[in-house]
Amino acid sequence: MKFASAHDLRCSFAARLSLKLPAQQLMTMMRHESIDTTLKYYFGQNALSLSDLVYSAYVMDDPGNPDKNAGKKASQQIDVSR
Repeated sequence: MKFASAHDLRCSFAARLSLKLPAQQLMTMMRHESIDTTLKYYFGQNALSLSDLVYSAYVMDDPGNPDKNAGKKASQQIDVSR
C-alpha cells in the first residue's frame, strides 16, 4: 500500500480546487510562477468533465432529439480507452 506524500496531498488539493476556482487564483494559491504550470498540471485533467457538461447541455437543449443515450455522459458513449 502506498502512503500519500505531502506532494500527493498538494496535487489532490489543487486538482479539487481547479474544479471551483479560476486558473489565476489557483496559480496564486499554489505559488506557481507561471500560469502555464497551473494549466498544464491541473486544468487539462478536466477535459472529460467538460465534455460531459457540454454534451448534456446539448442533449437537454434539443427537445426533438430521439437519442436513446440522452441520460448518459459523453464519456460513457465515447470509447476513451484508445
